[in-house]
Amino acid sequence: MKRLLPPIFIAAALIMDVCVLPFYSRAWWLPSISLVTVNCYGILLGRARGLWYGLLAGVLIDITVMTPIGFWTFAFVTTGYVSGMFSRLKRRFLFAPALSAIMCRVICELIFMAYVLLASAQTEPDLAKHMALRVGLEAALVSIFTPLLDIALKPSRSRYAAR
Repeated sequence: MKRLLPPIFIAAALIMDVCVLPFYSRAWWLPSISLVTVNCYGILLGRARGLWYGLLAGVLIDITVMTPIGFWTFAFVTTGYVSGMFSRLKRRFLFAPALSAIMCRVICELIFMAYVLLASAQTEPDLAKHMALRVGLEAALVSIFTPLLDIALKPSRSRYAAR
């Protein structure tokens, strides 16, 4: 059952991103719950599994939102891999999830800014302020969700423990 939890949580986060959150608000500061989930899984499970869960979430978002195929996938795969590099640092450094979220979200924002610049040849004057608020909000969410997902993914007992 524990192996099925990450895809189930990614699907729930995708539904939140695509169906629920846009229904209530179209604000520019809304975080991507799927990106937060992939970031948490990268931190908890490592680079390879973070990359694969990022690929799963990115392809599903590309298909459902109908963006150019590969745009969100590249952002999510990058997030899963970069946050997976922080998995070893998590044991020694308390703020590793927040640092990982800041780094991954800045990379994603740069990818999005490059896409907008190439697609429309325009930039918004408030883009840096909006980016800073989204980065901070996502860092807070990753710091909150990482310990909760860690509890959900840990086995209830070791198979090697005495019974």
